[in-house]
Amino acid sequence: GGDEALSIARMADGSLSRAQELAESTDLAAARETALEFMRSAFLVWSNPERASTLVERFARLGREQIAFTLELVLGWVRDIMVLRTLGADADVVNADQREQLSKFVAALPDADFESMAVLVEEAIFLLGRNVNPRLVLTVLVQQMESGMRGRTVGTLLPSLTEA
Repeated sequence: GGDEALSIARMADGSLSRAQELAESTDLAAARETALEFMRSAFLVWSNPERASTLVERFARLGREQIAFTLELVLGWVRDIMVLRTLGADADVVNADQREQLSKFVAALPDADFESMAVLVEEAIFLLGRNVNPRLVLTVLVQQMESGMRGRTVGTLLPSLTEA
């Protein structure tokens, strides 16, 4: 539909070849659903750890490139939630076709530290590129994301070796 095309255009960030690649991707819908499920699982990790564990296992089997792509979508979700919280319900968001779900997160996360959550996701993408175990990265990420969603201080996924 129109909202999906708008979302693809925004995800492509001005690149026609990227927009065509996203539009033709059979995995895009599945990756977007996994990104949403990741956000939900992070929110519910302490009340439903089995759900988070199952998601991490399923997610980790996708391979590093697909995990990184899906985490980029998670980063887009975090950005959109932050935009809606800051600018209001009518603000332009990348995931315009998922505005209702985004609004639910805005309402459920009044104390969230979205900037820290974005840094965590970016760190996870970086660590995956450095050959760190995907299950480890995703397990720690989902736990730290839950803390960020609750407004608790979050650090990094991996402690610095120089500070240890």
